[in-house]
Amino acid sequence: MEKHKIGAISKITSGLLTSRKLNKVEEIEKGEIYKQLNLKSTIQTGTIDLSEVDEFNSKEKIDSKYITQVDDIIMRLTNPNNSILITEKEKDILITSLFVKIRVDSNIIYPKYLLACLNSSRMRAEIKGKASGTMTQIINIPKIRDIIVEVPSMEKQKQIGELYYNMNKKISLLKEQISLNMDIYDSIINEIIKNEEEK
Repeated sequence: MEKHKIGAISKITSGLLTSRKLNKVEEIEKGEIYKQLNLKSTIQTGTIDLSEVDEFNSKEKIDSKYITQVDDIIMRLTNPNNSILITEKEKDILITSLFVKIRVDSNIIYPKYLLACLNSSRMRAEIKGKASGTMTQIINIPKIRDIIVEVPSMEKQKQIGELYYNMNKKISLLKEQISLNMDIYDSIINEIIKNEEEK
């Protein structure tokens, strides 16, 4: 099985420091509007909660290198360093400096396979060990580039990647269902208490 540094099989770029592009209040109507990724909108299962993304008003058009495309992998730089895969419904989102974008060489590595590797407990522990800082532990781009990934055949990569991705989709759906049920139960209990108090 081949082994490659992530930097050798992908292009890694930092997100945008948005404070440099933020529009002034008096010029809001003239700005460019973007959906903006934030820490709250990233989910441990490798997806984005679109209901949690921010709206960013920029004083000018932002370079496309800071905007997500399908099959980009976005990694959070602080703990937990979870990574997410961009699909068709999540493209065209602004990436901030809290994240890095990993755009793979698809001839060598399958995006969903690399996603599975990055979110594995072994690699997350390695990433955590490479992070530095006093108040907040952050991993930088050079250290991400140096992380070594085992690269099996493309057929095996697709098998592993699709299995991981589909499993996490099911987990996300289950979590949504649990959250919905909790809201329903809470509503029922509150209604019962209210009725009892009114007697």
